[in-house]
Amino acid sequence: MIAEQERVARLAAVQNALASQHMEGLAPERQVLEDAQKWAHGEKTISQAIADFKARLQRAAA
Repeated sequence: MIAEQERVARLAAVQNALASQHMEGLAPERQVLEDAQKWAHGEKTISQAIADFKARLQRAAA
């Protein structure tokens, strides 16, 4: 469990990243959005989210 202040900061970071991608005309995958929310709420580490993303890329390339 993470502190409320950390959760708020993480949610802001996620929102900023999504806004930046939107400005670039990019739209992240649904699973990436879910992983970002899980990280923001302390349910997943950033390392886990990256590992999951890499695994999805490998499955898609196979």
